[in-house]
Amino acid sequence: MPAEHSLDLNLSPPLDRVVTYTATALFALTIVLATIQVGVRIFNVSLSGVPLHWTEPLARFVLIVGTYLGAAVASRNNEHIKMEIIINWIKDRNRTTADGLNIIASVIIVGFLLITLRGTIGLAESSWGSSFGSVSIVTSGMLYAGISVGIGLMAFYESQILVQTVRNRLGSQGDN
Repeated sequence: MPAEHSLDLNLSPPLDRVVTYTATALFALTIVLATIQVGVRIFNVSLSGVPLHWTEPLARFVLIVGTYLGAAVASRNNEHIKMEIIINWIKDRNRTTADGLNIIASVIIVGFLLITLRGTIGLAESSWGSSFGSVSIVTSGMLYAGISVGIGLMAFYESQILVQTVRNRLGSQGDN
């Protein structure tokens, strides 16, 4: 995919804007926290005597959650990793078979995401009170809740892609 297409984000619905801007803010926060951590390690910096050891686990937490939100943005823009070469090769020979494989792949992706979502929600509930590194205000349950939000958004966006693929296929059958 050419680079200029990867920058063409779909931000029309408000939810898409919120997800994209939140993912961007989390990645920016990760950079700030990692930079502070470099200062702490190299220059033994503290903030008016307050140790900054908490920046490392917090940066890890923010990066993990930001990655799942970034994956949701990629799903929304249909830019996740896939083997298009095979589908394109099949599409050149039989469009119906290629469309069917796309639908099957979308069903598998949505199913996997829903199973994963169920698991991460359970983990969030069971580990809500357990600590996450040395950051006392952030728990493992919060981490899993953030992951659940990202996976839930991916499932939502992938479901939209599945519905659109089926509609396009049904529409093209009517044209034949």
